[in-house]
Amino acid sequence: MLSGGGSIMEHRDFSWRWRDREYVDRYVRFTRGLEFDGAHWADRLGVGGADTVVDLGCGEAKLLLALAPHVARCIGLDLSPGALDHARRNIAAAKVSNVELVERDFRQLDLPVNSVKAFVSFAALHHVSDEEKRQVLAGVKEALVPEGLLHLEDDTFNFSPDQFDAMVPQMYREFEKRFGPKAWSFLKKNLAGDDFECTPYLESLLSLIRSVGLEVIQVSELGLNGAVIRAHKPSAESSDV
Repeated sequence: MLSGGGSIMEHRDFSWRWRDREYVDRYVRFTRGLEFDGAHWADRLGVGGADTVVDLGCGEAKLLLALAPHVARCIGLDLSPGALDHARRNIAAAKVSNVELVERDFRQLDLPVNSVKAFVSFAALHHVSDEEKRQVLAGVKEALVPEGLLHLEDDTFNFSPDQFDAMVPQMYREFEKRFGPKAWSFLKKNLAGDDFECTPYLESLLSLIRSVGLEVIQVSELGLNGAVIRAHKPSAESSDV
């Protein structure tokens, strides 16, 4: 049955999927063409030689490996042993020494205050409930240095809740256009049991980000189902946060 977003499914926990090595191997095959330009991403995140970057749900650590020559330290958090096995092989092949992998659920984020210049996360936050999203975002805000950046690319519903049923067919068409014919059926057959897990409505996610004291500085919608959100930690805390 189709689900209309995080508020309906907050009690569900989908983390078991990422502890299933066969599931992870299928996901890795699905994303095998994903590549990152390290210099481009260092510039986009505003990071340099002395900085630390953290990837929440790092998977194979492809972004961190691309960033490694441009920063002092990269930390990848992921609860999936299988994904981290792939990441370790990638790190060994790249022969880099400044990428650290931590097998941990990012809902238990535990990093020193004011220690991270940039957080990134791709298609990971929508796996957890709205309250857990807020918990993660609060930890991000605490760990960021002043003016540090959160770059979030994730699933969102970019319409109002009352439009959900009408928008589902168009979301499927957008997905097929972006990833190729039969991509949605492949994804659902091989990678997902519930259609939208805890996907938030965009305005709800933006409210969660602001509620922890992060300042949203850029929002780019990716069709009906997805967004790029950039937020930073203000250098001066406001008294009403």
